[in-house]
Amino acid sequence: MKLLIVDDQIHVLQGLERGIDWQALGFSQVLTALNAIEARQVMASASIDIMLCDIEMPFENGLSLIRWVRAEKYPTRCILLTAHSDFEYAKDAIKLDVTEYVVQPAPYSDIIRAVQKAQNELAVQNKQQELSRLGAGMHRNQDLLSAMALNMFLRSGQKNPYRRILALNRKELPSFDEQVCLASIQFMRLQFPDEWDNDNLGYALSNIIRESLEAYGQKAVLTELESREYICMIWGENGLQDEAVLVRQFEFLLSVFRQYFSCEITVYLDTPVLADQMPDALAHLREMHRDNLTHRSMVQVFQSSVKQEYQNYLPLRKFKDFEALLEQGYPEAVYEQADRYLMDCAKSGQLTREVLRHLYQDMMQILYNAAETTGINPKQLFQDAASFDLSRNACNSLEDMRAFLDYVCRRYKKEEDRADTRRIVEQAIEYIERNLEKELRRDEIAEHVHISPSYLSRIFHKETGVSLKEYMITQKMKTAQSILRSTTLPVSLVAAKVGYHNFSQFSQIYKSVIGCSPSAERKGGENE
Repeated sequence: MKLLIVDDQIHVLQGLERGIDWQALGFSQVLTALNAIEARQVMASASIDIMLCDIEMPFENGLSLIRWVRAEKYPTRCILLTAHSDFEYAKDAIKLDVTEYVVQPAPYSDIIRAVQKAQNELAVQNKQQELSRLGAGMHRNQDLLSAMALNMFLRSGQKNPYRRILALNRKELPSFDEQVCLASIQFMRLQFPDEWDNDNLGYALSNIIRESLEAYGQKAVLTELESREYICMIWGENGLQDEAVLVRQFEFLLSVFRQYFSCEITVYLDTPVLADQMPDALAHLREMHRDNLTHRSMVQVFQSSVKQEYQNYLPLRKFKDFEALLEQGYPEAVYEQADRYLMDCAKSGQLTREVLRHLYQDMMQILYNAAETTGINPKQLFQDAASFDLSRNACNSLEDMRAFLDYVCRRYKKEEDRADTRRIVEQAIEYIERNLEKELRRDEIAEHVHISPSYLSRIFHKETGVSLKEYMITQKMKTAQSILRSTTLPVSLVAAKVGYHNFSQFSQIYKSVIGCSPSAERKGGENE
């Protein structure tokens, strides 16, 4: 166990460090810091269990330091030390989940009691986390056994492993005479394949499917047959939901993986069969995959009547036109043409759920293709409950699709809207100035102002005349220059206050921007 003591008074710091037998209290290491900046550096390099921290310190007080600890999600238990019994301090301490608020001067026995209380809280916290991990592990092991039994049955027709799971717990799998729906999930394009091993990908996929289907009283078991070919068995204690519900849930799955995992998947669904007939159903699903020559992302159902409906769907001839219209700032034209297409299909009797599904997929593809130019990240379009429902229900009916298209097209504006771009750039600059102590990234700033990183770079340069990176570096160096001229802080601490923990890198960048080294600046600005 490690302890950190933070106090700007060296005699108090040494007194606390040497006056208590920390080893007897179970601490293997006691670290010290004279201010919040030093404390942050210690926290970043060592796993601190408990922190004793003074409130009144120069540059940054103890409450601010603890807010940073909480923001960084460190599990450290904190004890505040202060010479003033200020009620406002105490209220802030309660909000920050501080273990104890000790008014100085206090006998060492009071500090020891506070530390032991923090140790007890830490033990309870660790125990809860361990129980949570164990519970998740047990649940995952049950899922793994069910997935293995399904895998062996589908691969080789072996029923004994499946029967053993049924004998242990009938709720884990459906019996062979129950109806199930089988789905084949194929990953078409995975943007970061090296970051996803098959176990983690399958675990994420299984969790999303389970959560999506549970609301409808459905259960699911997922298994991987070939590399990134996943088979999902779906059933319900009170029977299967109708096909439309299952299709809608898998369309939701498709949109989730596209938006949050940057990958494309295709889902093939077989009509309900007895669990005993699943190997035959699997053959149907694989046939569907072989027939998908374009390898487009979709949800497709295996049944002869549906194949004729696919023939009725005419690909949008305006696909590229729609993309160009959005990029040029004419979303009204996109809506009018898409709406005319829908109404023509309805009048001719060709408007089916499959037509709506293809149109939805085409529109989502257009939005992603146009994101670089428009600066509108499609992920930001469907974050609140109302817009999420519009996206999720778009394929339910003609009116649902029209509402979806109307919402999407109304969210797009011309890139040349100077007032809007100026406002975005001002928000980005304000965010940069508030966070100069961090290692700022373009993606983080873009997320804050709700646009794509590439679009932020383009409009920032257009509005300010400098690149985003150049602006951030210049502001950091100007702030460092001001601190060097107005304080006696060590140069290493000045570097840390503008987000640089590598002193050599800071010194080189400072010299290239300001024209002299930090140490020369401290001496009066003359070159070395």
